Amino acid sequence: MSERAANLRAKAELLSSPWPPLFLAARRLAASLTLGLHGRRRTGRGESFWQYRHYQWGDPARTIDWRQSARSDDVYIRETEWSVAASLWIWIDTGPSMDWRSSEQLPTKAERAALLALSIAALAAQAGEQVTLAGMDAAPSAHESNLVRMAEALTVAKPKPRPTPDQIPQNAEVILFSDFESPLEEIESNLSLLAEKRAQVTLVHVADPAEEQLPYDGHILFSDPARPLAVRVPDAKALKPDYQAKRAAHKAGLVDLAKKRGWWLHSHSTDRPASTALLALHAGLSTEQA
Repeated sequence: MSERAANLRAKAELLSSPWPPLFLAARRLAASLTLGLHGRRRTGRGESFWQYRHYQWGDPARTIDWRQSARSDDVYIRETEWSVAASLWIWIDTGPSMDWRSSEQLPTKAERAALLALSIAALAAQAGEQVTLAGMDAAPSAHESNLVRMAEALTVAKPKPRPTPDQIPQNAEVILFSDFESPLEEIESNLSLLAEKRAQVTLVHVADPAEEQLPYDGHILFSDPARPLAVRVPDAKALKPDYQAKRAAHKAGLVDLAKKRGWWLHSHSTDRPASTALLALHAGLSTEQA
């Protein structure tokens, strides 16, 4: 091993020390899982037929399959497989609500998002995919040094990288980690910018168990980390049925939003093992490309 490679690995181990489950889980899963198909079964410049889809405004006329279109009243595009490695963009919500946790025994939502993000990035890079962290000043790469930069950006850099939709290229693949605590109208407006770029988005809804269950009783003071707002509730237990109904409606709205755009949504609670979320995320990505 060269001196440069040795220094890089030493730096990687140093940077990853706050996240041992991340790198250990990623390496264990890499031995049994593969993203070999991930990054190939996608639209692009290739010779193998993949699928037909309806014509959309802006599609080049040369991609129209006139024979298939003549069989119906619709115009169809013939898509082929992408024959080179794909770019995967990891987007982590940097809102203040992500830094919350209900117990010292639990990770914050931001910590769990970073763990999952770096794990899936490591698996993708091992499969030859070009990966980067949205908001970080680095082009997508499958090189180990890029994963080190991602770890540094999430654990050392202050302030944390703040992604914006204009950084995402057309037709990119994006994994977005967030608690999605904003109103549905606001979430849909923000995600529409990615939809306009025809990004293939996987939404990972990260929640604290207290947000799901509201396990409080008696007099409680609720505060909002995003703004100077506090609400006193004299009987938190009495609030629970209405709260859970509204939260269920909010989650159903997220599901509908994802379905409408053909995206995939995965929900994860921070009291559950990170490995289960990583397995589900890997399976979802692989299914999308099949």
